[in-house]
Amino acid sequence: MSVFKRPTDARCIDINRYGMALESCARFKSGDRVILDFRGKYICQSNIEAIITSCSRSGGVYRYGLTFAYCLSNKSYSREIDNALSRIESLYNSQYQGKTSRAS
Repeated sequence: MSVFKRPTDARCIDINRYGMALESCARFKSGDRVILDFRGKYICQSNIEAIITSCSRSGGVYRYGLTFAYCLSNKSYSREIDNALSRIESLYNSQYQGKTSRAS
């Protein structure tokens, strides 16, 4: 049985090719799997699977630590996703501090 949630806005706090930190008003718990879509002027990457590894709440906002699923095992590794996330990391760090990603 699968449960699908509607897309949720999230704000990227930090990112690298292995994972990211984000803030959102949506509630997730450690161990949840989410699908991320990155959109921006030079960024368009969809269906990146990640696992929530940590969660804390500050006021009405949740802060999450995520690990990208492709790097958790050799079987899941994808050079295409690794390269795409490396490009996103580089763009984010140089130009896109505070842009939004979408998690569902």
